Amino acid sequence: MSDEAWREYRRALPVNVVDVARTRLLHEYEPVTKERFDLGRHAGVVPRAEEPVYRWARYKEAYSPRLVREMLDELLPEQLGRPGAEAPLVYDPMVGSGTSLLVAAERGLPALGADLMPFATFLSATLVRWGEADPRAVRQIADDALAGYTSLAGRDWLDVPAAKWAFSPSTLTTLTKLVGAVDRAPTGVERDLVRLAVLSAVEQVSYAVKDGTSLRRRLPDGPARPGRPGQQRRAMGAADVVAGVRQRIDSIVLDLEISNSSFLPQSAGGLTPADEGERMEAASAQAPRSPASRLMVVRADTRQWRPARETCSVVVFSPPYPNRYDYSAVYQLELALGNFVSDAAGLRRVRKQLLRSHLEAPPRDDYRVELPALREFLAAVNGSRVSGDQSGRILRMVAGFFEDMADVLDRLAEALRPGGSVGLVVGTQTYLGHHLPTDLLLAELARSSGLEIRELWVVRAKGVASQQRARAGSASRETVLILSKPSAHRRRSGRTGRTGHSSVREAGGGV
Repeated sequence: MSDEAWREYRRALPVNVVDVARTRLLHEYEPVTKERFDLGRHAGVVPRAEEPVYRWARYKEAYSPRLVREMLDELLPEQLGRPGAEAPLVYDPMVGSGTSLLVAAERGLPALGADLMPFATFLSATLVRWGEADPRAVRQIADDALAGYTSLAGRDWLDVPAAKWAFSPSTLTTLTKLVGAVDRAPTGVERDLVRLAVLSAVEQVSYAVKDGTSLRRRLPDGPARPGRPGQQRRAMGAADVVAGVRQRIDSIVLDLEISNSSFLPQSAGGLTPADEGERMEAASAQAPRSPASRLMVVRADTRQWRPARETCSVVVFSPPYPNRYDYSAVYQLELALGNFVSDAAGLRRVRKQLLRSHLEAPPRDDYRVELPALREFLAAVNGSRVSGDQSGRILRMVAGFFEDMADVLDRLAEALRPGGSVGLVVGTQTYLGHHLPTDLLLAELARSSGLEIRELWVVRAKGVASQQRARAGSASRETVLILSKPSAHRRRSGRTGRTGHSSVREAGGGV
């Protein structure tokens, strides 16, 4: 990473700033902007808890399946359902908890997901295989682990920062023993589901809550927060861990036992390894809810990696917003307990790999995005700096975020079939009183990648952080960008000076 490249970029920012380019951008996209406030609630995680399978793990950044269903209704090719038509491949380049893939499975569609967070790839890969699971085997593995964990050696420490205060000694020892007991079971989706149940209990039985940019500490004698996960003004111990895991196992087994009910997603058909460049087998268009759907999850950096060229018909995803949230810190307990990272150094390595949406993001080696509205925002923040504030890191994060997303959108445009469509969910931000129109800036980047802007759905207005309210001049919002790739694709260069790209790794290649 080049500190000098970042210093040169900042020195080139203008000194005198007026809100011209951002206002112009807002007016330019007004004709294609729609209010879809009926979807606002579904842009968040809460409705997931109302649906079987989706409710098995709380993933703070997830959106609800209904939002994906609405996007697929808008995005799916018109030829779907015609005799002999090939089922479109759905792709999610930042798969998170796998919602997009699960909704694709409901419709019998093949789907591919990728992510850099190892906990996210474990979670999504486990959930998309739920249809293979035998509920009796899940129950047996859980019962064996809960009956036999006490005889195992556990740990009373994890080498990540929050572990020093997040657990009582007995809670942490019980959790590590249970993970060890589960890992003695034969490999398979049943074991992974039980492992997921243990990891999903972490927030409930810890003194840490995912609230804000990282983890907040909530001690037993602190104020209770109704409706929030975690302890409520009481100490937590081994019995709470066992109760939390049993509760999750009961939910998983119940959903599996009624898996033939119409409100459940149909079987995902397994996590199938991909061959280099091989087109994933399409599900029958005559049976859109067929259990023969093929789903796959890979760990990959989608700034560089992509599926084979022009193989994806639909892309549905939500990138991390440039809102300072450090997901490696938010999920550090699950990452350490699940042995996805072995120590604090491993956690730092994950952090440096992630999309530049957090304040610890390292600088880029180069800066080539030349969007007037982005440079206007950066210059405004740069001019509002005071000694000791975080504006320097905010500038580096925001500039790096759009450079990273330019790479992601380039890879998407290459992987998307002519005539294919994209649904992208993102929120805007406010820093030092200056509004960052993240959705419109991403729309500009999408255009420069050769995609067309069909519509912008504003699904909800968002509150402004308390420290920004006194100076904020514009409310934040959450938006779904509806994009498409022209049938006769001609790449347009809308990014002045952006002339090169990193080498592209295609599906199945060394991830």
